[in-house]
Amino acid sequence: KVVSHENIPLKRDPDIQFMCPPLDSEAHALLEKSLKEKGCLNPVIYWEGPNVIVDGHNRDEICSRLKIPYERIPMHFDTKEDALNFVIDHQLGRRNLSDLQKSYLRGKRYLTEKKAAHRPSGSEVPQDDGVKGETAKKIAEETGVSPATVERDAVLAEAIDELREKIGDDFGKTLRNEKAKIPKKGIIELAK
Repeated sequence: KVVSHENIPLKRDPDIQFMCPPLDSEAHALLEKSLKEKGCLNPVIYWEGPNVIVDGHNRDEICSRLKIPYERIPMHFDTKEDALNFVIDHQLGRRNLSDLQKSYLRGKRYLTEKKAAHRPSGSEVPQDDGVKGETAKKIAEETGVSPATVERDAVLAEAIDELREKIGDDFGKTLRNEKAKIPKKGIIELAK
């Protein structure tokens, strides 16, 4: 379903936006130039209901500022974790991610799926199905890494989120974009 109503105010969720690696100044300038010259060729995708952008933060910002028309596509998600997992999967499909960024996204996917699996629905009490490591195995198969790598990535994601919470989003983005030049093990140690 394609909606091009520009009267729907779109919002940004800091947790969802953090899953999308920010563009450096050169890439941002190239995107802006392309949007000015060719218009917006890709729609902005948003979570219908709360109207939160899940893909196209930069396109939305530039097009809104420059009054360039663009398409918006709503998507339905039951929970924020479902929206986060969509964003993570979408980002992991991109070629321009560093190893650290991929590790962070795989770790976040693992953590959000584990959280969702233990969330009670209605009056149900969550049950442990007795199968250890199924979430890591599933994500490992989907992303082409080992379950142990997914579990290590989860430790890294927790460390980055801990530092992001204590120091701020900008520091978290600096870590993920590898501008701080801290190895994964160093990030985990720093968070402790």
